[in-house]
Formats: sequence, structure tokens, C-alpha cells
Amino acid sequence: MSGKTVSHDVAGIVVSHNVVSDNFIAGIVLHSNAPGDMLMKNAATDNTVAGNGAEGEVGAFQTTGMVGAGVVTPVTDNTITGNHVCDETLGIYVTGTPASHISGNILDTPASVPPSLEIVGQGGNVAAGEPVVYTVENPTAPTGLPYQYWADSAAGWRMVQNYSPDNVYAMRDVAAGSYQVVAYSLTPAALKARAWHDAASASHIINVGSSVSLAVMGAMSGMTANSMTVQAAAKNLLHPVYQFWWQGPNGQWTASGNYSTDNMMDILPPTVAPAQAGTYAVVAYAKDANAPESAAYEVFSQPLSIKVSPRVDFVLTPASAAINPGGSAVLTLSQEYSTGAMAPGRSLDNLDSTFTIAGANGQPASGFTISGFGGGIEAMLDGTYTFLGAPTRAVGTVNVTAGSSVAPGTYTVRASDPDHMDATSAPVDIVVR
Repeated sequence: MSGKTVSHDVAGIVVSHNVVSDNFIAGIVLHSNAPGDMLMKNAATDNTVAGNGAEGEVGAFQTTGMVGAGVVTPVTDNTITGNHVCDETLGIYVTGTPASHISGNILDTPASVPPSLEIVGQGGNVAAGEPVVYTVENPTAPTGLPYQYWADSAAGWRMVQNYSPDNVYAMRDVAAGSYQVVAYSLTPAALKARAWHDAASASHIINVGSSVSLAVMGAMSGMTANSMTVQAAAKNLLHPVYQFWWQGPNGQWTASGNYSTDNMMDILPPTVAPAQAGTYAVVAYAKDANAPESAAYEVFSQPLSIKVSPRVDFVLTPASAAINPGGSAVLTLSQEYSTGAMAPGRSLDNLDSTFTIAGANGQPASGFTISGFGGGIEAMLDGTYTFLGAPTRAVGTVNVTAGSSVAPGTYTVRASDPDHMDATSAPVDIVVR
């Protein structure tokens, strides 16, 4: 049947009490293979299926009795029960079929392990000392298959239960840490041939007493003055990866991107300009690298509150001054918020500052001296002079003096903070007449 719509019934299509044999492809196929296909609530019950072909389109490359496959859209809530499958290499092949019901089938086949192996047990975060039990479910495989369990922890990989018909593995008194438990299954023939690569596998990850904390590292060289670096530290995670989220004063949350091994991040990096002043909330998430990205497998920090002041700028006034050779211009250097309000004296490490003077050609000018901030008179070497250990205040003045050898012309003066190189004043023009 194809191209039909069956809806609003107790079941969609029921295939029951048929003999399906000697077909070119698999005998009974429940298959969603195109975008928009919705295949659910169908049933294949009490059929006899034998001697059919393969269904390579979904990966069943050997003779196959029955197929449940959601290649594009998952096939859900279907029932395959009470069927007798024989003379096939693969009895029932399922993939992309969550929440389907497969039980009570008789599989007289030499089937290798089909790709429906599932490990059922608690995943995600559990309490220390709590017992955890895992069970391999393989409803489409013949009975009597051997199963093996491995576990990865801080001590490394180790086999915790060798191949046997026992499909249950119990972890007792689980200590703090994180663990990946993997179950394998082989056919008896493959086990005898030691064909380990033919094994089907499934895994679960648990976190026991796992957590992540977050701390502020402070402003760093090369960052804007109001940027912050935060560092996350995971505890009791095997191979931790991190993701950061922060909420700005406007209430909007921003993510750092995909999980990565980088546990540090710049909040309000230089690419975010202008920064919005106010209080920011930052949260770090962590999980094991192999764990799914879902709340069940993640741990997260307490929100960290970071108060960000407006950006502080160097302001040099007046915008221009005219002097004669041998004369001086008095310039005022202040620290102001981007709002125009005066900033405290310690906003940019007191008044430590570097002054540069350049000619009309942009090259460093010579013949100038500079004084101020309680210091003496100093010559500007190659057009640059730096005050260090200047007084703690928000405003100060400097005298820029043109020597008698300075040629007439327009010279540009700038002030910057040597510890925060992004804090640079707008230029002031000094015209030497």
C-alpha cells in the first residue's frame, strides 16, 4: 500500500495472520523514508515470514524477515508481536523506531545481532552509594546470545562482566565520579571466531556527585576595561566539556556556543561594544564529552553575579590650543564614564598615562617637553612620555611645551593608559605658530 492516508483510528494498518514468503525484499516492512512521512500506531501480528530478500535501503543487507525503520522521520508506537520468522539471516531489523513494541516473536533464524541492542538503566545524575542496575534488551535477537559489559571511570577502561548469557550488570556502592557503561553482544558463532568487531553495542553514562563551579578571573590585558573572564571547574566528571550562558541587564540570555574543553570565557569580550552597564548573571554547564546534550546528563553552577560599570574613557581637553615656540599648552586629562559622568580616580589605575605627539605626517615629533601630575619636566623621547605612579584622582593637568627648535605646524597629542591600551583619548591639536 502506498500514497494512502489512514488516520484517527485505533490503529493505522494491521498486518495479521498472513504467510509472507519468497519476496525480493524483506517480507513485512514498516518504513518511513521521505520527509513528512508519519508512520505510527501500526501493527504486524501473528504472521509467518520466511525466505525473503534484503532491505539494503535501511541497512539490512542480508535476507530479512521484518523491518521497522524510520530513516528520515522516526517510526513510533508500532507493534510487532506474535510473528514466526524463519529461513532468514536477520529476523527482525529495527532502526529509528523509538517507543515501538516488539515482543513474543519466534525467530528461527541464524541471525547475527540486529542493531536494536539497548542498555536500559539509570543515566545522568545519581547519588553516591546508590545501586545502579543495567539490563541489555535485544527483543529481536534469538535467545541465548552472550553479553559483555565494560566500564570507563577515572581508573580507565576495564571489563566488568565477560561474555555470558547474563544480560544484567549491577554497580553497587557507586563512588563519586562519572562512568560510561558499555554493553556488547555477539552471536555464539562470532564469539567463537573472536570476531569482536562484529559486536553490537550500547552505552549509558552516569554522573555520581558531579558538579561544576564558576569563578571570576578579573579583567585581563588586551580586554576592554569592563570585561570579565570567568573560569569553570568541574568535579567528578570523567572527560568534562563546558558551555557558558550569561544574562545581560536587558534580561536576554546568550550562549557561548557548542560544548568544548575550554573552561574559560570572556564575558563581554572586545567584540561586544559598547558594553551595557549593569548586573550580569553567568552560569556554567558541564557534562562528559560522550554524554548527550540534555538536562539529565548535565550539571550546572550557581549563577554568578557580575556588576559591570559603564566604560571608562580618557578625555583630553581642550580639543585644540595654539602656542609659539617656547610656549606651553595646559591640557586636562580626566577619566569619564561613557555616560559623561566623572569616574573615580582608580577606574584606570590612577592617572598612569602615556602621552604621544605626532606631526602632520603621523611620525613622532621631537623638541617637546612635558610636565605635570606632580612630576618634573621631562623631554619627550620620540614623541612619547609615560607618567607612572601618578596621584590617585580622576582629573589632572599636564603642560606640553614646544622647544625653540619645533617647526611651525599642527601636532597631534593623545593620552592612553599603559595598563588598558584600549583606553585612549581623542586627539588634541596643538598649533605651533
